[in-house]
Parts: sequence; structure tokens; C-alpha cells
Amino acid sequence: MTAELSTHPEDPVSTKTVRRELDKSSIHGRAAIAEPLITENNAKRHKKRCDDYKTWSSDDWKYVIWSDESSFTLFPTLGCTPKEAYNPECLIPVVKHGRRSVMVWAAISWYSAVPLITLHGRITASDCMHILGNQMLPVVQMFPNNDAVFHDGSWPILTARSVQSRFSEYEDALQHLPWPAQSPDLNVIEPPWSVLESRVRSRFPSPSSVKQLEDVLHEKRHNITLTTVQNLCESIPRKTQAVLQANGGPTLY
Repeated sequence: MTAELSTHPEDPVSTKTVRRELDKSSIHGRAAIAEPLITENNAKRHKKRCDDYKTWSSDDWKYVIWSDESSFTLFPTLGCTPKEAYNPECLIPVVKHGRRSVMVWAAISWYSAVPLITLHGRITASDCMHILGNQMLPVVQMFPNNDAVFHDGSWPILTARSVQSRFSEYEDALQHLPWPAQSPDLNVIEPPWSVLESRVRSRFPSPSSVKQLEDVLHEKRHNITLTTVQNLCESIPRKTQAVLQANGGPTLY
């Protein structure tokens, strides 16, 4: 707009003037909200899943074990204006080391939380079955009558034939609840990931190595209370209705 209005050299207009006049007219610049890409097929599957479970109450969702994996970078990418480019808080430190992130997996439920597990390198079906056998089954024993449902968080490795076979072996003790892709608004473990990210970034001094980042993640994970998780579980019926109202599209959650 500035370039178009400044075509007459005798009376140029600055970008600051254009921005000020737009502000006076209540036309403001806003950063787009980052949301997972939901294709038409994703939206249909999203809506169908919510249709299937719209009658579930908060008590029903108490029997679900929610799982997911997430990656945490050593140095976050911050958004700054050009004038702030060299402000210390806008700089990303560069050090000579290899991997700059930590991939972790966790599971939570109304009754307990599985310890955070660091995923090293490429995860195989064997690794996945080890996690399920050693971490998930003990948690199931905390549920009334050992009755639990495992929400897989669309973890790709769970589609492996050997893993699906293992689920069949455990179906009496652990029901499997597959979930549509690109639906983090319905997974109660997503908000704790955000809390964990915030607590890691607010720590001083900041982690300066991948090993320190891993240690801090495990430390901060224990500060997320079971009450917080239970409040999230109780919100699922509201989130389900929000998805149905959005016809499977993005929601405020």
C-alpha cells in the first residue's frame, strides 16, 4: 500500500503513516493462528469420531489413557521485528553439537501418569511394544476392575502389524481406541505439552545441551499435577460438541 500511495514523488507516504491511518480505521495487522492442517477427509473423520462418542460423559472418559509423543527443541525460534533482530532475547544461540531436539513420549489418565520416556533415534515396533508392555499395563492395574481404554494419539508406529497383533493379545486388559489424524484439540495430553514447553523456556539458566534439556523435561514433567489432568479429562464432552459444531474443522481448543 505504501508503494502504491507513493507513486507521486512530490507527496510520498511512509509505511508508518499508512499503518497509523489503518489503525484509526480499526484495520489492524494480526499474526495468523497456527492450527493443524485439516483436510476435507480429516474433517469428516474428525466429525465421525465425535459423533461416535458424543454420548460419552466425563465419567466415561475417566477410563481412557491418553498418549502422545512430542519434540522439544534446545533453542526455540522466536518471532521478532527487523529492528529487534540483534536483541539478546531474539537471538538463537549456535553451538557445535549434533541433535538439537529431544523427542519424548508420555501417557496420562484420570488415575495416574506414565513417566516421561525419551525416544532415542528411530522408534521400531519392538521399542513400541516394550513401552506398551512395561509402561502401560502397570497403569491399567490402577483402573477399577482393570478396565481401561488406550488412546494412541495417532502414533504412526502403532500401525505396524506386530504392534496391532500385540494389541489383540491384550484386548481383554486394554481396549484400543484409534484416533483420527490432525485432532490435537481432542487429546487431553496436548495442553500439558504446552505447559511443559513454557516451564522449560522460563527456566534460568536455560538448558545449554540436549542432555540438560532432557533432564529439565523430566524434572518439569513431575510438576504437572493429577488435578490438572483430571480437569482436562472433564473437558472432553465440551470439546466434542465444539468439533461437531465446527463440522470437524478447527475449534478454539
